Amino acid sequence: MNHTTVTIPSIAAQRRYVKQKQRGHMFTAQHKLEAVQREITQRERVYPRLVAAGKMSRYFADRQIALMRAIEADYQQIVDRKKEPGLFG
Repeated sequence: MNHTTVTIPSIAAQRRYVKQKQRGHMFTAQHKLEAVQREITQRERVYPRLVAAGKMSRYFADRQIALMRAIEADYQQIVDRKKEPGLFG
């Protein structure tokens, strides 16, 4: 499995981030990528217990994680494209 290390920002950084968002700042592709990576990590941690407890089917768990991985790949492509220098950059 390909795991990505996700860094959790400090509480102060989290508060600054929330205040910025409340003032109408947009979420960037990088923000969305980081959010989906945190969600994948959470699902990979929680879903096996739900499957073991009979509260979720293995098929559904695998499909939902695969869906999030596809979203992650989409946002990774967007982020990577934005990092590429343009014709004059």
